[in-house]
Amino acid sequence: MKQRIITACVGLCVLAVVLAKFDTWALNLAVSVISLLAVGEVLHVIDSGSRTLTGIGLIFSVLIPFSRIAAIRAVLPIIIYAFIVALFCLLLARHEKMHVEEVAMTVFICILIPLSLSTIIGIRDHRGIVQGFYYTVFALMAAWMADTGAYFAGLKFGKHKMSPKISPKKTVEGAIGGAVTALVFTLLFSWMYAEGVTEILGVPVEVDYLRIALLSPVLTASSILGDLSASVLKRQYGVKDYGSIMPGHGGIMDRFDSVLFVLPAVFLLSVYLPLIQLPYLCLMAADHPFAKMLQITINQLHRAEVIVDSRQYSAEHFAFLQANLPNLIVDNNASEQIQKTFPWKDECLPPAFPVRRKPFDHSGLLCALSA
Repeated sequence: MKQRIITACVGLCVLAVVLAKFDTWALNLAVSVISLLAVGEVLHVIDSGSRTLTGIGLIFSVLIPFSRIAAIRAVLPIIIYAFIVALFCLLLARHEKMHVEEVAMTVFICILIPLSLSTIIGIRDHRGIVQGFYYTVFALMAAWMADTGAYFAGLKFGKHKMSPKISPKKTVEGAIGGAVTALVFTLLFSWMYAEGVTEILGVPVEVDYLRIALLSPVLTASSILGDLSASVLKRQYGVKDYGSIMPGHGGIMDRFDSVLFVLPAVFLLSVYLPLIQLPYLCLMAADHPFAKMLQITINQLHRAEVIVDSRQYSAEHFAFLQANLPNLIVDNNASEQIQKTFPWKDECLPPAFPVRRKPFDHSGLLCALSA
């Protein structure tokens, strides 16, 4: 237990360093390294016996977290095509020693793990830094607190096995304890984050606590599903842990298995059922440290004509915009008309603006900047 706690503390320190660079390519690099280690551990367990097969899979998994870079995104279909073709060429060349199941499993693992973990990058780029940071920490907390709560609740109260053949230590009581733990910590974190953003930036933040409470069991179920999916693979290949890089926990995959299905679920929530809302288009002092992070300058905002659909905002948020935007234009048909009026181009807007081209933008931001 002592070793497990020490490893967890070291891991949290490393995570804090990575999250401190949330708005930089350091996050992409960190996700790439984690993907590399996790995929490497799983491929080692599968043990295809081919270093070439493993090497091709690892190279592909490293590239996925950088797929949002324009240069890589432009050739991503080619990279995926080349990856699959290379694997099947290898199968044809070594068909006497290599089985199609090994190739299929390599494709599956090298796509599933990097894509799931890279959802962090998608959340950041899709929702901006303030909301992106919230959803990322929320997802990791939902998964790991459910896992931690289930572990301790299972030790204390566990009687009814959930899946004895796949994961003998998992119990129904532990799952319930994990769900309660995840709910408490995610609600507490949401409240603290909203208060912190409001205090530091002066931006009103709304948290949908009821939605968090209703959806928390779904995220806990996703966490358990990821854990059991990883466990069934270990059982079929006769190993206890994927690795030993994290003493007391096993390998990287042993720690991130519960995250694999939670991250994509939280990404979907951030788009269709947002848990927090705040007016992103807010005035800040030119020397405010966060202004630079959002790549917004006071001059840009004062020169801007900002069109908003007042129906997309709460009364508090709309009053905030009216008080701070000198060139605010209210148009309640903006949701339908704005795309026809302005030539939307990504390069015309600061990258951190969570602009949507569809009316389901729950952040309430439907705007156009014209110099």
